Amino acid sequence: MKRFLLVLSLFLICRALHASPELAKEGFTSAKVCGECHVAIYEGWKESMHANAVTDPVFYPIFLETSRQTGGQTDFLCLSCHAPTVRQTRDTHLTNPITLEGVTCDFCHSVTESKPGAADPLTVVIGKKKWGPLKGITSPAHEVSYSDLFEQSRLCGSCHEYTNKNGAPLFETFSEWQKSPQAKGASPKEGKTCQSCHMPPLKGLVVPPRVKPTQEIYINSHEAAGGHSIEQVRKAVTLRIGESRREGDKIHATVYLENVGSGHKVPTGMPTRKLVLRLQAFVGGAPLYAAERIFQKILVDKKGEVITKDADLFLKAVKVSQDNRLEPGEVRAEDFTFYAPEGKKIEIRLSLYYLYQPRIIHETEMKVILGEEKTTLPEK
Repeated sequence: MKRFLLVLSLFLICRALHASPELAKEGFTSAKVCGECHVAIYEGWKESMHANAVTDPVFYPIFLETSRQTGGQTDFLCLSCHAPTVRQTRDTHLTNPITLEGVTCDFCHSVTESKPGAADPLTVVIGKKKWGPLKGITSPAHEVSYSDLFEQSRLCGSCHEYTNKNGAPLFETFSEWQKSPQAKGASPKEGKTCQSCHMPPLKGLVVPPRVKPTQEIYINSHEAAGGHSIEQVRKAVTLRIGESRREGDKIHATVYLENVGSGHKVPTGMPTRKLVLRLQAFVGGAPLYAAERIFQKILVDKKGEVITKDADLFLKAVKVSQDNRLEPGEVRAEDFTFYAPEGKKIEIRLSLYYLYQPRIIHETEMKVILGEEKTTLPEK
């Protein structure tokens, strides 16, 4: 009898370990349930900005500030992208645990159509069928259907493009991409979608062998690395010193920046993101000259005053007053001229960094060094 009970217990344990997870009978299924089978994909996703889109320490204070200023009228708008399950649940008070999962698995894989710019850009079908970019895939837990939408940038464009109620374009990442060489496919190296860079294919298992015997294939990374990824930002722009020459007591230096790694402008997204080029000159190790060039999109309110606070961009911006960001593939030449004593060696140092410093929390700052260069001019 003891042996029988032991065998039965082992059988039940094995059955439980190999049982398919149960999807939600109504509404969306938690990403944790998806992660029981899609282990590698889940591990990548849970560290992503998509997974932390609600709890992000930059977004959440902005969300609260705009909510306070509008009496909650902006809650649904903000959460419709940062926690898109609210499009169906209307949980703008963040009481449902799945809302806090941000851009969660079941929402994206329930999208059947995307029309960026439309009043309601996403068509979502909640149920046992899940859509994705892989063909010939079956699952013991749910139905699977291939959709080429998951290979197209318009899926991302539904959220990564926004014009506020005043007609001011706050972020234009999708439309910037539409105008880019990457979107137009001008050469064999181009013709890239958002997913090509931000969700590149990596070899791995869709599910582990305990769930279903399978082989490694190329599946998309779900880390969705973007502006918050140091590695991703560093791939975007190169920096080099061009011609540097003396003319008497004047120094002329040309610096070249090139957007080599983005199919959109750099920086993109929120206008408070900046690209800062700094040139410093030294004589005998002592500082002689310093100058900065800032590349960003600047918006103003109806009084013409520059907006520097993220919450105010959504509520008060009326138009773009300046936009000198780097276009995809653009090489930008920046010239500097300054005085220097003759007969002295001059060392020039360059640095280029990406800066995101929303004013809602003054202590919050993201600064990434993109490149550093230096050169020395002779005495004559």
